[in-house]
Parts: sequence; structure tokens; C-alpha cells
Amino acid sequence: MKQEKPEAEGIFNIDTRHEDPLMCTLYAADIYSSLYTEQFDRRPSPDYMEKLQKDITQGMRGILVDWLVEVNI
Repeated sequence: MKQEKPEAEGIFNIDTRHEDPLMCTLYAADIYSSLYTEQFDRRPSPDYMEKLQKDITQGMRGILVDWLVEVNI
């Protein structure tokens, strides 16, 4: 998978006009670039539930998702 830089995707830099040093505008581009590249390295495994989470079955997973949705409403 080809990884493009966020600047190449036409993302507007909202930090260009801030003059407050506490906003860390000098580091914002580096932070976003680092987070963008790390999201590919830290993806969850697509077969996590089958290989690692053996205590929860598919039926239990459905009940858990339904409960989480109901609790958040």
C-alpha cells in the first residue's frame, strides 16, 4: 500500500496563522506526519478475535455490541 504524505492529499494547515507558542505550531506538521505514518504500523490484526480473543464467541460479541450501543444511547 502506497503511503502518501498528508500534504499531498490537499489537507489545509490550520496552524499557519497561530502565533501563540503554546499551540506548538512549529511541531504540528511533524506531529501529524508521525501520526499519519504510525497509523499503518499500529493497525489491529484482522483475525484478532479468532486467534487471540478466544474467550468471546461470535454470539457473545453480538450481544456485547448491542449492549454497548444501548448503553451509549
